[in-house]
Amino acid sequence: MKKWSATQLKYLMVAVMVLDHIPHITGIVSPLWEGIFHALTRCVGVWFAYMAMEGFIHTRNLKNYLIRLWSWALIMFAGNSLLNALFASKGVMVNNNIFFTLAIGVTMLWLGFPRKEMDQKEKLWRRIGVAGLLIFGCLFTEGGITMLPFLLISYSCRNRKGLRNLLYAFLWAFL
Repeated sequence: MKKWSATQLKYLMVAVMVLDHIPHITGIVSPLWEGIFHALTRCVGVWFAYMAMEGFIHTRNLKNYLIRLWSWALIMFAGNSLLNALFASKGVMVNNNIFFTLAIGVTMLWLGFPRKEMDQKEKLWRRIGVAGLLIFGCLFTEGGITMLPFLLISYSCRNRKGLRNLLYAFLWAFL
């Protein structure tokens, strides 16, 4: 069986994500199919969060990785703002920005799991920063309430599968 590369999987997930957005165009999809598309696409956000975590682990240049994520978040914000301005008269309001969620998530990993030694005071301030970003992200990002805790659990428990699965179950029960 042929394995898919991470890039091929990303393209597949982008295509699946489009299925979630098609029903927002009035009249294209019946209500029955809208529900089916919605159910099929629930994996996309957490999959992208998982891949962002993998990127955090394997990148050679974390600074450039974060700059790219934040840049794409800004580009997507600009595009959303342009669409909102152009189609305001038709009641269009676009505020989805998966890159913003991923940028917040990887920034949390950068703060919470530094690649260098530091003193207790700096660790405390970084943990406070992670908590603040988590709260902000859960309230103000697309899918943040699911994706950001998932990202933290996936990274912090990547070598402890039993604990990871237990925390996933708690997250599932909470949601």
